[in-house]
Amino acid sequence: MADDFRRAFVRHMEKRKTTIAQIVNATGLSRDVINKLKARPGSSTTVENGILIAAFFGKTVNQFVEMDSKDEDEQL
Repeated sequence: MADDFRRAFVRHMEKRKTTIAQIVNATGLSRDVINKLKARPGSSTTVENGILIAAFFGKTVNQFVEMDSKDEDEQL
């Protein structure tokens, strides 16, 4: 599950062209936490951090991780 979250995180960042600075500023998470999650395959984060990250992208953790669902902007 941790790897699924990481892959979803990288995918969302790339799709939305999100910067690490944007996530850090909006969530209050440290740059180190975000860098580690983005750069290290197999890395994970805490549930609390996962909730903040998913919320940044406007999703619940389950919606965020689900790789096969279409985003609202794809449906338009």
